[in-house]
Amino acid sequence: MDSIIRDPLKRELLLSDATWFGHIVKGHPDIAQQRLLVEHAVRRPIEIQVSIYDNDCRVYYSEPNKAGRMIVVVADITIGVVKTAYAAIKKKKGNIEWKAP
Repeated sequence: MDSIIRDPLKRELLLSDATWFGHIVKGHPDIAQQRLLVEHAVRRPIEIQVSIYDNDCRVYYSEPNKAGRMIVVVADITIGVVKTAYAAIKKKKGNIEWKAP
């Protein structure tokens, strides 16, 4: 089911089933069972960065798990959609828009 997720800056982002199944699960099967963690990474990230590739996009980082892996979510805030999500060990270098207190 499509999800509307609100980030800490009150932006609403759509995570559609089409994006989830058609792109995220297909390209990143290691997080196929972690949709709730993807949504949580947007609702309660430890950091939001401006994408170094696209000024309209933001990169959300979750708290690392015990293995040190974070959920990373990329969303276009101008059209309000989640574009992709994946697991990573470290953050990219980018301008920080927001950081958890």
